[in-house]
Amino acid sequence: MAELLSREEVPVEVDFYGLYLQDWDDSQVPVPFPEGWEAGPFLRARQGRLDITSGGHTHTAGLTIEVWDAEPPSPSGEWEETALTEIFAASGRGRGKPLALGEAGG
Repeated sequence: MAELLSREEVPVEVDFYGLYLQDWDDSQVPVPFPEGWEAGPFLRARQGRLDITSGGHTHTAGLTIEVWDAEPPSPSGEWEETALTEIFAASGRGRGKPLALGEAGG
């Protein structure tokens, strides 16, 4: 049975319906954000990067990050939208920003 190793809840800023998460080390991301970003499915995986489209234009969302030692169980409850993917972060760290800040390089 899978064991939860760590869990962190963080507020994330969303603007223009989007935000991203990617490897802290930009050299490990062949197409760094915001290149290729477009509003689309809830979650789009790219090498070293995840693009997330939100239903709200500008807001603060809650993001829960969990690290498991194996495939986790499906979350309980009803969800408006769900998606599963994996991301490999060679640096072992990630970072994320809303769309406009990503474009500004902030």
